Amino acid sequence: MKRVIKSWIPPAILNAYRGFRADDIRFQGLFPTWEAARAASSGYDDEAIFRKSRVAALKVKMGEAAYERNSVLFDHV
Repeated sequence: MKRVIKSWIPPAILNAYRGFRADDIRFQGLFPTWEAARAASSGYDDEAIFRKSRVAALKVKMGEAAYERNSVLFDHV
């Protein structure tokens, strides 16, 4: 159904919608080197992400959750 709807929507409207979505990953800016671009960004090596993932993994280890995926805990497999 999603594929059918997308085939009927004009590309300009679809692109505008994608531009307003909050979960889009965007690559923008001119950087002379990869190192400069990396310094201006964040990712999985961010300390806050590491801490959140570590807490989730420890909860699974201690039996407080069935499993975790991307630091999100689940009670049932």
